[in-house]
Amino acid sequence: MRRLPWLVLLTAVSLNLTALVLAALRHPASGLLGLASGVFLVSMTFRTLDIELCELTRIAGRVCGTHFMWHVLNGLTLYILLRAAIRYGEAGRAPREAGDRRLSVP
Repeated sequence: MRRLPWLVLLTAVSLNLTALVLAALRHPASGLLGLASGVFLVSMTFRTLDIELCELTRIAGRVCGTHFMWHVLNGLTLYILLRAAIRYGEAGRAPREAGDRRLSVP
């Protein structure tokens, strides 16, 4: 079985550490980052299994492997992270001034 690239490992560790630090600070985004970290871990598991199981996994007689699950779960990871950023990105910042015309997300 091939090893996971160092960048994937760094990403997983970074997500986990960020979620733990936010949880220690009682930040409301900690749960979503923890969830994203878990989904990313499952995604990388499917990617790793795909290398070994690709030829053994067939749907309607066609080789499909688990590669598609890797992409689906990576997309879900990005969705969860974006949701956390949109929902909690302004926490801890000073309110915008009335004259500020930047687009705001409710």
